[in-house]
Amino acid sequence: MADASTAKLTINGKLYEVGPDVTVGTNLVDFLHSQGLTGTHYTCRKGGCGSCTVVGKYTDPSTGENKEYAFNSCLAMVHACDGWEITTVEGLGNRHDGYHVVQDRLADFSGTQCGFCSPGMVMNMYGLTQQKKDGWTASDAEHLLDGNLCRCTGYRPILDAWKSVTPQDIESGGNTYANLPRDIVGGGVTLYQPDSIQALYDTLNGLEDDTKYKLSCGDTGKGVYNDEDITAYINTRTVTELNSQEATDENLVFGSAVSIADVISTLEEAAKTRPGYSYATLLAKHWRHVASTQIRNLGSWAGNLGLKATHSEFPSDIFISLVGTDATITTGLASDGSVTSHTVEELVTFDFRSE
Repeated sequence: MADASTAKLTINGKLYEVGPDVTVGTNLVDFLHSQGLTGTHYTCRKGGCGSCTVVGKYTDPSTGENKEYAFNSCLAMVHACDGWEITTVEGLGNRHDGYHVVQDRLADFSGTQCGFCSPGMVMNMYGLTQQKKDGWTASDAEHLLDGNLCRCTGYRPILDAWKSVTPQDIESGGNTYANLPRDIVGGGVTLYQPDSIQALYDTLNGLEDDTKYKLSCGDTGKGVYNDEDITAYINTRTVTELNSQEATDENLVFGSAVSIADVISTLEEAAKTRPGYSYATLLAKHWRHVASTQIRNLGSWAGNLGLKATHSEFPSDIFISLVGTDATITTGLASDGSVTSHTVEELVTFDFRSE
């Protein structure tokens, strides 16, 4: 993999390069503001209020297909969006070019008062329309509100506005350019982006013993625990094998970079189409209460377990539910490539730096 010092991403159709003067670990929302795109707001910087919501599109390395969803720009690293297409509220619609139907509908239903939450509300709904282009339900629209706070409206007019939007109202956008993973350096911090398990092992084996590194997928955990003095991030979202999913009549297998939202979708589908998985409906329902729509879109299920492993006090519902289903976790040892299976309970004493 060739070394590189810049990340490249498109924002509202314009190509941006994130140079080496921008420190790896910088949040996307801060980069947006540095470029004058201040329509994306921020308040809590913990993924709780939703005012920073944007929509991202990238190519899944496991399937080669585009994925598009809303997420918190206050948590996502701008360098980890290398190769992505980002849409902010300015790019969705504005007074010069005309407003998008989602924006118009919010205004038509008097869904905004002070207006601070409105950009995030709009982008979350737009993300749903791109994530479920074949159609969505009123229940889907209701679930969106778990990721956005509004202190003015009482939510009713916003919910009415979202329920009025139909697939016929929406036109799909363009395609992303090819996302070619490459290592990025900024502000003396490195983001490694391996594209395979072997490349991941090579990266880990190549680090100095005293390197303070972090395996990162969506990096949503920093909304709870903010690690300091990280000198190297390793992006697991670019690893092809870790994005894979497999559903058989015997097992459901998820790579560690699969998002919580994608696991939920697979669980619901398995419950409908495969014998012996009726319990998956309850599991999916339980996981829908984890965090918010935006965080479930960006964060991985394994990252949630990683927080539990490194912070035993972390109240992980995913951990509890996987213990209840007798799930097993398979890990790999970077030094020799060997794999080992563990019970979920063993994770609370597991040393993730060794495997």
